[in-house]
Amino acid sequence: RDWTLAIIAAVVLAAIIGLILFLRWRKRRRNRPVRSVPRAAPVASQSLIRQLDGPAAEALRALAAIEGSGVLESDPTLGVERMVQVVRTFLGRRGGFAQADLTTAELERELTRRRAVEPDLLPRVHRWLAVGDRVKYAGVPPDTAEAHDVLGDARALVMEAAGVNMT
Repeated sequence: RDWTLAIIAAVVLAAIIGLILFLRWRKRRRNRPVRSVPRAAPVASQSLIRQLDGPAAEALRALAAIEGSGVLESDPTLGVERMVQVVRTFLGRRGGFAQADLTTAELERELTRRRAVEPDLLPRVHRWLAVGDRVKYAGVPPDTAEAHDVLGDARALVMEAAGVNMT
């Protein structure tokens, strides 16, 4: 007997099964939940907001408005995209530059160059902006709980950048 055709068929079948498994793995990996920066901030009180500088107070009010609007429950992706815009605007105003047309990498370079935030806060800003980029550009949708985590982390970044002691 000649086993050549049987071997070729087995190899082709194994390749097809391998491709199917790889595509399923890649799809699952792409749809992995968004993990945000650890350590969420408590809700900022109105008295704390009044004590902060203009950009920080505006950012905290905008974040509270996002939370109060219910968008984190109805459309978490839209909520995270709005939070990203609020934080980017806050960082740009804090550094004294227009951030609207900057990529995330350009924004981070400008923050470093202008010393808009403390150097030890820059890695957290980078991780938080990366979460927003995954949601907005990579299409990784957060669920409601993750959107609330991102909101808490946004508050923490704003408050820390404004000099509020988080401990």
